[in-house]
Amino acid sequence: MESFKFHIIDDNPIFLDKAVTYLNSHKAVKSIGWSLSLNDFKEKNLNNEFDFILVDYSMPVQNGIEALKFIKERINSTKVFILSINKENLYKTDAENAGADGYICKDNFVDEIEYILKGNS
Repeated sequence: MESFKFHIIDDNPIFLDKAVTYLNSHKAVKSIGWSLSLNDFKEKNLNNEFDFILVDYSMPVQNGIEALKFIKERINSTKVFILSINKENLYKTDAENAGADGYICKDNFVDEIEYILKGNS
């Protein structure tokens, strides 16, 4: 089975802890990194290669759409998914129009990660 490198950018430490714990336990995940903001990501990881970057839609200073555009301009081969607690299609459409590879509702995180990994292994 192929293994993947993940990075999560999210300002919610409770969600980050749960997501990182889950991904660390998954046999298809090689490594997992995290950042609390786009600036934090820039400082830590600009030269790292990731298979998937998951970015929270709603963050202070620079939102997920701004982060998505920044990442896609620099490391286009990485698949970037927008994370959100919002289930409304407006947010999903906004993410797709900005170039996201997908949209993950935080309430369904585990199921949606499983779906993504099955489609890429």
